[in-house]
Amino acid sequence: NMRETLKKAKSSFDLERYKETFDMSVAAQTEASRMMSLRTEAYNTITQTAAMIAEAKKNSADVEKVMATLLGAKTSFERFDYKLSIELANKARTETEALINLYNSANLLLRFRDDVKLLQTLKVDGLDGFVRKAEDARNFLKNKDYESAQTILSAPAKEARDRLAQTISSLISIGQSAIDAAKETATTARITTSLSGSAYPS
Repeated sequence: NMRETLKKAKSSFDLERYKETFDMSVAAQTEASRMMSLRTEAYNTITQTAAMIAEAKKNSADVEKVMATLLGAKTSFERFDYKLSIELANKARTETEALINLYNSANLLLRFRDDVKLLQTLKVDGLDGFVRKAEDARNFLKNKDYESAQTILSAPAKEARDRLAQTISSLISIGQSAIDAAKETATTARITTSLSGSAYPS
């Protein structure tokens, strides 16, 4: 369109239709500026989305589908169809954000469940609320409501991890105390044996 407009502007100039030439030249410049703006937006969107996909892939997310969408955006960019390129790149970005949220939510739930299971093994009381929160989060994930899953798990996951740390720390202290007591008993026994032996010299 720009080339056609410029061609018409040159023809008008040759015919000394200066007002018409001016209007067409302004229209061509406006279109050129608009296209450059779209090109910049398309390039930035593709670049940002590619970085997000790389991060998702690094975290073992399945990015095959979003990669195909981003490839379409790059192809459109190379064909100067910047509007379609932006549309496809934004679609890929939205899908990648959903993948990242799914990965984060699923990992948070898995770690939370592992912590609760270990607390149960350690016979810690008052875990029913944690079990219910895990089930609620699982339902949110099934419905692809990843934000709600992370929100509902945020506080209980931290609490479970803190309780686990405290419980294990207490067990370590008890174990260390038992070791110290055993050492003290062994030392006392050696001293007693030594004293008994010195009471009856050969």
